[in-house]
Amino acid sequence: MAKKILHISERGEGGGGESVFRETVVLFQELDLINTHYTACKQSNKLPFKVDFDFKEKEQLADFIYSFSNKRKMDLMLKEIEPDIIHLHHYGNLSPSILHSLHNYKKRRDNIRIIQTVHTFQYSCSHQAAYDYNKTKRCLDCASVHFKTKIFYRKCSRAGFVHSIAKGFNSLITHYYYKKEIIDTIVVPSNFIKEAILLNKFYSDKKIVEINNPIFENLEKKVKFHKENNIVYFGRLSEEKNIKLLITAFSLFASKDIENYKLLIIGDGSEKKELQQYVNEKKILDKVIFFPFMTQRELAKYLETSKISIMTSKCFENAPMMMIESFNYNIIPIAANHGGMREMVLKLNFGLLFESEDEYSLVDQITKAVNDYEKLINEKPKLEAKIRDLFSKSKYFTELSNLYSYR
Repeated sequence: MAKKILHISERGEGGGGESVFRETVVLFQELDLINTHYTACKQSNKLPFKVDFDFKEKEQLADFIYSFSNKRKMDLMLKEIEPDIIHLHHYGNLSPSILHSLHNYKKRRDNIRIIQTVHTFQYSCSHQAAYDYNKTKRCLDCASVHFKTKIFYRKCSRAGFVHSIAKGFNSLITHYYYKKEIIDTIVVPSNFIKEAILLNKFYSDKKIVEINNPIFENLEKKVKFHKENNIVYFGRLSEEKNIKLLITAFSLFASKDIENYKLLIIGDGSEKKELQQYVNEKKILDKVIFFPFMTQRELAKYLETSKISIMTSKCFENAPMMMIESFNYNIIPIAANHGGMREMVLKLNFGLLFESEDEYSLVDQITKAVNDYEKLINEKPKLEAKIRDLFSKSKYFTELSNLYSYR
């Protein structure tokens, strides 16, 4: 029997969770010939699909705690289409009023199912990052308790005290509705985030399904990339991403004068100016090139020429797409030895790990990747069948379709 499926996200433009939401919608609109799919997110002319219902992000801090306007919009769209399945992705800045609306709808129609794909640590941390910005350390201290109040006195959100208070209230409302069990199935892309959720005894592993984020590029195509001596980082330029450590390690590596490599830093964020100044202090301006945030298509030409990618994050990460992108483009990924980064390197059996926050360990792994690049890339064909099976679009489509059809 045909169903009406509503896909909800804060936005569809961007990387990470936004790219998974965007590509999920495209995939099901192309391949699902039975069900009808609707989308609700922030409008953008860069999206490859029509947005059926347009959300606005918060206009003032109170809207972040509870947005009455988004609640009204959600109520109206549910009344208009009466979906049978609701697939919720990241909705952070839309506020927990979205959950309030879904709760009321589910009370009226108890046969509907709500599936949530979790892209952050929202079940384990009041500000969703599993990172204490005040103490600058990874943190899951609130994971085992349902209502998370430590943020009110720890001030652990990125934007300081006032934002921490707002995040705290947002979290309390969110977990109030989670406790009412409005979410039928939680989809996670990594075992690490699943284990973090299960630290709270309220949740059962029967309710959590691990589905790998798919490789949306075509794994079948055999492309000969023209590689140059480039090391690349792409993503947000913020404190928890630890780009300063990357620059420090690259400076040490460059001083060895093994080969003439360039470091490409692609992205934007609060630390960009400080990082540019740090590059100047290290006297490596001729070796480090900063680029602004790019679309996937724009980014591709730089990935095609790069040999090594690096993630130095202090935070846990979830299931970083950088690892998969690196595999696609014949890039050796190097990542910090913790959280979702460690899990992805081990799952792919591709890439190198360095001891977290240790620039000398990172230099050693950069040197290894440079010296052994051809050897490591030549191992890749042996892995492709396994990777294709684990991360294929068809597998992702089948597993999600099974969730949509489950009664």
